[in-house]
Amino acid sequence: MKATLAALGCGAILVIVSCSMAWTTSTAPLLEGVGGPSSEVSVTGAQLVPAANAAGWVALAGILAVIATRSWGRTAVGVILVLAGGLSLQHWSRLLGWLPLAPVSLQSGPLLPRLAFAALALALPSAVWLIWRPVQSRVQRGARPWLVLYALLPLLWALMLAHHLALGMAEAGRLLPVTLAELQPAWDASGWQWSADGHVIAFCQSLVVVIGVLGSIVLLRRLLQLELRHWLWISGLPLLLGIGGRWLVS
Repeated sequence: MKATLAALGCGAILVIVSCSMAWTTSTAPLLEGVGGPSSEVSVTGAQLVPAANAAGWVALAGILAVIATRSWGRTAVGVILVLAGGLSLQHWSRLLGWLPLAPVSLQSGPLLPRLAFAALALALPSAVWLIWRPVQSRVQRGARPWLVLYALLPLLWALMLAHHLALGMAEAGRLLPVTLAELQPAWDASGWQWSADGHVIAFCQSLVVVIGVLGSIVLLRRLLQLELRHWLWISGLPLLLGIGGRWLVS
């Protein structure tokens, strides 16, 4: 098990480091016309394949979460926090871009600032969790705080779905004409494409998040077995997280 985790960790680090390096160079003319001055532009692997760089960070965070946990219950908590950290990493610029030392991008630039801010974005859900635990202990003595994370799973799934709705509803309807254009350029399939309006996408995202918030509120009632006044008070947590998450994925 340790050897497997070490191998996976080394692989994730290699992916991150390789994506930060230049994979190809191209010559771009500075002025219009043939024979004018030009300059070479380096393109990093993260710019060519952004998903590979993000997958490397998520894999590294998952390995660290598994190492930090020793039981199945804690492992499940670690997986939930890693999923939430991946969501915050995808929107790191909205969360941490206002800081003075924030890099312009996580795909290019000096490695150390990118590593620091990526790790900070991944750790934000865990920091919120550590702040919440003593608060819940005061509300309900003897409670199991990890049940709150299980209750927040519908909200987490809803936010992840809302994040991908924008791409799915805007671009998925163009799959058939784009595919046919590559296979048979003579075929005209422009009438077989659709793309949702931005307002429709925003409404669907809000609807999905509302359903996730309601599901988490119901699960809080079922799992924690709270009194009505305590349940109403603790229901503010998924409500606040839903409002913040909707702003994050907008």
